[in-house]
Amino acid sequence: MSIASVGDALTMMQEAFGAYRAVLADLDDEKRDVAWNEIKDCIGQFSGQGGVSADMTFLLASGTNPPN
Repeated sequence: MSIASVGDALTMMQEAFGAYRAVLADLDDEKRDVAWNEIKDCIGQFSGQGGVSADMTFLLASGTNPPN
């Protein structure tokens, strides 16, 4: 995955990854801001001249309930 900047990667995580929002949902605004800044710092380790780049694996699955 390649994203233009650390800021863009953070925005994507804030807007598209509900799991991150859920984990931070119970924090007050100040603690949530601190947590997002820590996440931004972690994203920075994947940043270079070409933006943010990381190897990722997405697992997609589907299923159905068997008829009774």
